[in-house]
Amino acid sequence: MSTFDIRGGFGASPFPPIADYAFLSDCETCALVAPSGSVEWMCLPRFDSPSVFGSILDRDAGMFRLGPDGVEVPAARRYLPGTMVLETSWDAPGGWIIVRDVLLIGPWHHEEDRSHTHRRAPTDYDAGHVLLRTVRCVSGEVQVNLDCEPSFDYGRCTARWEYDGHAYHSAVALADGTDTQLRLTSDMNLGFEGSRATGRTLIKEGGMLFVALSWSEHPAPQTSEEAREGLVWTAHHWQHWLDRGVFPDHPWRSHLQRSALTLKGLHRVHAGSQSRREQRSSGSPRQAIADRPGFLAPAGHRVATRAEERRGECPRRYGIRLEVFPALRETIHLLAAPAENNTAQSAARAVHSAPTSPARRLAATASRNSGPARS
Repeated sequence: MSTFDIRGGFGASPFPPIADYAFLSDCETCALVAPSGSVEWMCLPRFDSPSVFGSILDRDAGMFRLGPDGVEVPAARRYLPGTMVLETSWDAPGGWIIVRDVLLIGPWHHEEDRSHTHRRAPTDYDAGHVLLRTVRCVSGEVQVNLDCEPSFDYGRCTARWEYDGHAYHSAVALADGTDTQLRLTSDMNLGFEGSRATGRTLIKEGGMLFVALSWSEHPAPQTSEEAREGLVWTAHHWQHWLDRGVFPDHPWRSHLQRSALTLKGLHRVHAGSQSRREQRSSGSPRQAIADRPGFLAPAGHRVATRAEERRGECPRRYGIRLEVFPALRETIHLLAAPAENNTAQSAARAVHSAPTSPARRLAATASRNSGPARS
C-alpha cells in the first residue's frame, strides 16, 4: 500500500524526517520521540550502550508508544519553555488529552555509598534513570493505548516480559545475552503479547495516568502524584540551569535557550575512560545493526568498515556513516564547528546560522506558542 507525505507525495518514506523527532535527555542517556508519540531511539543505560528502542532505523528494532487509539498525528507539540519536557496535545475521538514525556532528574542518590559511574565530583542532583510519560485528559473521554516493545542489543535480542508483584501494574523485561533489565510501572493494567507489553484504558476529563520505564535499582514513581512531583522537579532543574546563562532580550532568545539546553543534553555528565574500554569490548554498534537479519541500508549507502573508522573517515561515536542521515550530519557539523571557541553562545549562533538548519526548524517548532511551564 502506498503512503502519502505532503512533502514527498506517494511512495514517501514512512520514517519521519530527523528534524521532526523530539530530543529528551538526563545527561546520561537520551531518547528520540517521533511525532506519533513513539520512542524510536534510546540506548541504555548510557549514550554509548546498545539500543533498546531502535525503530528509527528498523521498524522491528523496538518502540515505546503512549497515545490515543486510532490517532497518529498530534494537534500540537512543544517543549515546556526552559525545559527538556516534551508536551504533545492530541485531538482524539471523544476528547482532548495532553501527553508529557521526560527523562527524570532528581536529588543525588548516593548518600551511603559511592557511584560506580561518575568520574567527576558529585553535585546536588543525579539522573533518575526513569523515562516518565504522563497523560492528562482535559475534555471529554479518550481511549489511550500503551505499547512497549523493547528489542535489546540493536534488535538482536527479543524481550520477554514477567509480572513483578501480585497485580497488573508492574512488569520486568529481560533478554538472553544482555544484563539490562527494564521495569515498566503504571496505574494502567498491563498485559503481554509476545515481546510487547500493552495497556488500554479509557481516561475521562480531569483524569491522569502515568507510565514509568526504569532501568536501575532506584525506584520509579508508583503513583500519579509521585509522577507529577518528579516531572515538576525535573522541569525546575532545567529552568534553574538555564538561569545561569546570559541570553539577550531578543526575538531569538527562545531559540538560543533551546540550543543551550540541547547542547547540555548532549553532554555526558560522567564521561570517563571506562566507557571507551567497555565500548571496544562490547563490539561496534555500526556493525551490530547491519548484521541484523532483514536490515536494509538505504540505497547507495553502506556501513563503514573498521579500517575507515581508524582512518577517521567515519566518526566512531556515531557508528553508522553520516551520509545516511544528511540532516543529522548538518546538525552535528554545525554543533561541532565552534568547539574551539568553547562558548555556548557561539555554538548557539552556529546552530542557527543556516536558514534551513534542521536544528533551527526544530527549535522554532518547539518554541512556538510557548508560555509559562505548567505543573
